Amino acid sequence: MQRSYWKVIFLLIFDFQLMYCIMYCIINAYAFLKSGSYDNSSIIFYAILMLDIIRKSDALQNIIRSITKNWLNLILFAILGLIVLYLYGIIIFF
Repeated sequence: MQRSYWKVIFLLIFDFQLMYCIMYCIINAYAFLKSGSYDNSSIIFYAILMLDIIRKSDALQNIIRSITKNWLNLILFAILGLIVLYLYGIIIFF
């Protein structure tokens, strides 16, 4: 009985969906409580809550998956773009 109790606690702690919902509720409550203050810091937390759109949309998840899967090719392409911009700047300068 004692062993299954720890197994349930372990599964609850390391369940991604549960942790996501708990963190979402904490950020939501903090943003709501800070919305009455004068410093407008709740805007940042409401922006973080908008990232939930990625979790709900399959198309956006595929986009994120394709970016993270091919990150090396994207970095090499960005370096190539910087080289081309540098050469273009040199040609225009002279």
